[in-house]
Amino acid sequence: MAAPPLLHRGVTPPRGRSTEAGNLLWALMDADNTARQDVFAELSAAEWAILLQESEREFGTAYGLFRTDPVGFVEIVLGETLWSKQREMLEALLNHRRVAVPAGFGVGKTHLAARAVAFWCCTNPVGVGQAVTIATRMRQVQRQLWPHVRRLHARAQLPGECDLTQWRIPDLHGVMTDAAYGFTAPAGDESGMQGIHAAKLLLVADEAGGLEQVIGRSTRNLLTGDATMLAIGNPASDDEQSWFESLCDAGQDPDRPDEVTIRIRALDSPQITGEDSGVCRECPPAIEPHPLATHLVDQSWVDDAIR
Repeated sequence: MAAPPLLHRGVTPPRGRSTEAGNLLWALMDADNTARQDVFAELSAAEWAILLQESEREFGTAYGLFRTDPVGFVEIVLGETLWSKQREMLEALLNHRRVAVPAGFGVGKTHLAARAVAFWCCTNPVGVGQAVTIATRMRQVQRQLWPHVRRLHARAQLPGECDLTQWRIPDLHGVMTDAAYGFTAPAGDESGMQGIHAAKLLLVADEAGGLEQVIGRSTRNLLTGDATMLAIGNPASDDEQSWFESLCDAGQDPDRPDEVTIRIRALDSPQITGEDSGVCRECPPAIEPHPLATHLVDQSWVDDAIR
C-alpha cells in the first residue's frame, strides 16, 4: 500500500548525515518515476524522516527530492489522485518556459494549478523559488485558485503560513519569506506587472482567457532567467484575437520548443472517455469512496451545452 502523505510527521530523525540515506537519495533522483514511487511505497515512517532530512541537507528543502517529479509530489506528498491530462500539465512545467492550457469547464484545471503552486513552493528552497498567481479580478484570485492552495496547505501540513492570497515560509534565519502570492493587475496597467523577481519563478495565469493584451504581453517580461508560466483558462468566446489565443497558437509552433499548448476538451474527461481515474483522495474520510472522475464534467453536461 502506498505511503500516506507526510509519514515523517511526529518522527524525530537522527542527527548527522546518513551515508545510506544519501546513497538512496541520489539513487532515487536518477531513477524513473515509476521506480521511485515503488520505493516510496515501501518506506517506513522513520525511513521517510531520514530521507527527507537528507533531501533538506542536499537541496535546501525537505521536498527537494521531488523537484523533477511533480506528479510524485502530488501523489506521494499530497496523497492525491491525478488523471492523464493533469499529469501532462504538471510534467510540462519541467521542460517548457510557457505552458498554455485552453480547457473546457469542469476538467480540474484550477484544481491542478494549485497543486503546481504547492509543488513549486515546496521543492525549491525558501527565497529561491516563488510562485505568483494572477487573474483578471481579485475575487478570482481569492475565491477560485487560492482556496485550493489554502486547503492543500492545511490538509498536508505544508510548511509556513497561508492566508487569503499569500503563502509565507520562514527561511534559515526564521524570517518569513513570500513563497507564493496572488494579485490582479488592472487592464492596461503595464507597471502593475513590474517588480516581480525570483531566482526560480512560477507565474500562474488563472482564467487566462480574460487577460487583456497589455497585461498578457507583460508576462513575457517576467520570464527571464529560470522562470516558467502556466496559463490556464477557457478560451475567450468574445475576443477571437485575445492574448491567450495567441499564446496557445505559439505553443503549437515547432520553432518554439520552449512553449507548449495542452488542450483539454470537455470530451477528454474520464467521465466521458472511461479512463480509469483512480479513487478520489481529496474528499474527507466521511465521504463514501468514489472515483476522481465523479468531480469532472460528464456527457449529460456536454449534451445540455450543445442543446
